[in-house]
Amino acid sequence: MLYTSLKQLSFHVENRRYQISDLKLSSSLESITKHLELKTKKLNEPACVFIYGEPGCGRTALLLNICDTLLNNKLKVSEIFGVRVRPGCTVESLWNLLIEMAKERQDRDTASLLSLSTVKLKKKYKIAQDFISSNFKLVCIDDAFADGGIVWSHLSQLVDKTDICVIVVSTTKESHFLNTTGTKQPALSVEIKGLNFHSFMKSFDQFSCWNFSEEQIVQMYSALNGNAAALNIFINVVNEFQLPQESTDCFFVSAENQILQQSEQDVQSSAILNVLQFLFQHLTAYEKHVYGQLCELREPLPVVNVSEEIEKFVRLGVVNKQAINVHENKRASDAIFSISVAPCLQLSSTQLTYSSLEVQVHFSAFDAWYALLSSKLHVLITDAERNAWPFVPEKWQYVSSAGAEERYNIKELITAKNSVVPSSTEQDILEDYKDY
Repeated sequence: MLYTSLKQLSFHVENRRYQISDLKLSSSLESITKHLELKTKKLNEPACVFIYGEPGCGRTALLLNICDTLLNNKLKVSEIFGVRVRPGCTVESLWNLLIEMAKERQDRDTASLLSLSTVKLKKKYKIAQDFISSNFKLVCIDDAFADGGIVWSHLSQLVDKTDICVIVVSTTKESHFLNTTGTKQPALSVEIKGLNFHSFMKSFDQFSCWNFSEEQIVQMYSALNGNAAALNIFINVVNEFQLPQESTDCFFVSAENQILQQSEQDVQSSAILNVLQFLFQHLTAYEKHVYGQLCELREPLPVVNVSEEIEKFVRLGVVNKQAINVHENKRASDAIFSISVAPCLQLSSTQLTYSSLEVQVHFSAFDAWYALLSSKLHVLITDAERNAWPFVPEKWQYVSSAGAEERYNIKELITAKNSVVPSSTEQDILEDYKDY
């Protein structure tokens, strides 16, 4: 089974694209934080907040702003258990994260017991529950049902009967969630509907050469469903390709008609899909191919040299690029970048409207991962392919007559730190690219 890790949330992120005042909420930020703070002051009354809305509407932004407000009111970062669930996460993802957290807090007993496969699930629950309740006051789980609810089904058991407040973020208002909140109190449900109309209108001020009537902007607002991510991509496409106003008219009319014919559930993904299809009209077959490969990444891809196509996607706002090993003693040119695509922007193979026959030169995510491996592993893998040798950990060694530099075994190689990404082992890299 493929493994996907849980990612911890980062708080106090600067330069967020939209402020809470730009978003359309069913409950104000003030009322949400007041609900949480009133409950936390009474240890016997934990609170639960359930945030839901379509992908790209600003759910994560709201979650982080709630946490920022609470952090400014005496809550500490170390007291927040914040994670983002991704497709492919399993219960092992949860245990591994808890083990990592326990090690960071010098809780060796907890880390050791959670690592043992012989420990029964009921006992693991008790160990993890004690660890969470003694270290955290707030649990935040972003995109809780991205994995089908697997992680939440276990995490909800860990916060059950504790005094911890919980914030859960999802795409839709799941009816079964209200029965599994893991708290004694009913959840405060908060719907986020994207940008408010005033903020949406302000976004078009930068197009001074365009002449939109208010009726046209209302049409755009409806076509994009007020979706913040969809609007950002649309604006980036217009700027990148310097499109005239008339080139967008057909897009908005078509998108609005499509939304009117769809069910409420289909509308939740149509804004993003429509704007990505609009973007695809202006991409080459090769660029579409590269984007399709990036959409298949389960983990962020470390790269030394970022290609022109990927830089273009970064400008368009559909690919994230983040430096991951810039240190004071390293030059900026030595930086390794992490490349990823947000889950709400990942298209399936059936949604990628291009033919592989159109692409003459192929970009391969497999090759990008493979290039990160050491030269010794490259040689070993090549030898295995040529000779059809099986990989037998630890037992497979070169003949005794070989030189000392050649007498190594596969276990030593794959457990070594990767030279390009020191935070990962060669095995981590192998795990990430093996499914391509």
